[in-house]
Amino acid sequence: MRIVDQRVVHENAAVANTSEVYSGTSIAIHEDGGEVLVCAFRLGSAKVSADGRILLRESRDGGKTWATVACPMDAEGAKGIAPLGGARQLAGPHLGSSTTGTSILAGALMTLVEPGSPKYQVQTAGIIDATCAFSRRETTGWSQPLVVDGRRTNAEWSIPCGTPTDLGGGRWIVPAERHAKPDDPQWLRRYNAFSFVSVDDGDSWADQGEMLNDPDQVCVYYDQHLVALPGGRLLSLAWTHNALQDRTVTARAGMSLDGGATWSTPWDTGIQGGPIAPVRLPDGRLFAVYPRREEPVGIRACVSLDDGATWELDDEFVIWDERLRAIAGVRAVESPVGGQQPLWDTMWGWTFGLPTPALHDDASVAVVFYASGLDGRSRVHYVRIEP
Repeated sequence: MRIVDQRVVHENAAVANTSEVYSGTSIAIHEDGGEVLVCAFRLGSAKVSADGRILLRESRDGGKTWATVACPMDAEGAKGIAPLGGARQLAGPHLGSSTTGTSILAGALMTLVEPGSPKYQVQTAGIIDATCAFSRRETTGWSQPLVVDGRRTNAEWSIPCGTPTDLGGGRWIVPAERHAKPDDPQWLRRYNAFSFVSVDDGDSWADQGEMLNDPDQVCVYYDQHLVALPGGRLLSLAWTHNALQDRTVTARAGMSLDGGATWSTPWDTGIQGGPIAPVRLPDGRLFAVYPRREEPVGIRACVSLDDGATWELDDEFVIWDERLRAIAGVRAVESPVGGQQPLWDTMWGWTFGLPTPALHDDASVAVVFYASGLDGRSRVHYVRIEP
């Protein structure tokens, strides 16, 4: 595995410019007279802030240069779905493309309160409600976002949490999740993973039902990402958390044989970290990228030779080394297993994360992620990897 190119998609205009804080990155590749890379990321004055919006950058030269393109969920595009002056942000972008040229952008429309409000909770950084928004790339541009309410009751909020996955024939599936509001003492255990599906190429969306969930509500399976496998199978990779201890544990995976309607019992992948975003390579291997927040900290990649049953963890590849605050591009030399990092009390201060992959025409892999360098500047990075 090696990095063959690295570029900056977007960066702060100045050192420690607090008006530009990134969270959420995603990439998709489609054809339009040639290969077109599209990167989505969330930008705002804080990890969670009412000025949060989703931006798009596009590259038509293999990732070498990136240009701004209109986004249906930026500050202007969001006016149709978020009342002006309302304490709302758009966040958590997820991009996916199909072989027929359709692209789907999913995002979360979040309602916020400021510190000092009686409703403010530190664990959720002031998020008190959220629902899902979807947009479809058409020949004339992106459609007006369609808001789809994934909540079952007013005691929870819902967001999309994984890459829109093309199942063929105009059918799509998007992983999503529901969170209980933190005034519930057991709110971490009330988590519920489910999926949205579209059968009309993204024009409408419906709740298909549950994804990987622990019936005992001890392990929660956050940010599930999917990859379609031969024979109509779907693999889901989950960033796994012990809700009783608020500790990340090694990631779990599950398989569906019916398009995501039902799922197998989850198994342990041994991967330390998450969210875990996979892509299938032309030679049949699975390539996955993920943040690792146990020492040694950074962004890593590994492959599976057996459709996700096992992973080549003795050959992990370090994309980003957080100790150096730099792109590494080296084989991991140390990989102790810990699984004891708190999540909700630390995630709002993370300075790197959310890598996602997409497959280039030449079978190399495009990966985007956000990270802050030693110079104090936050950037959205693109790397091209030969796996």
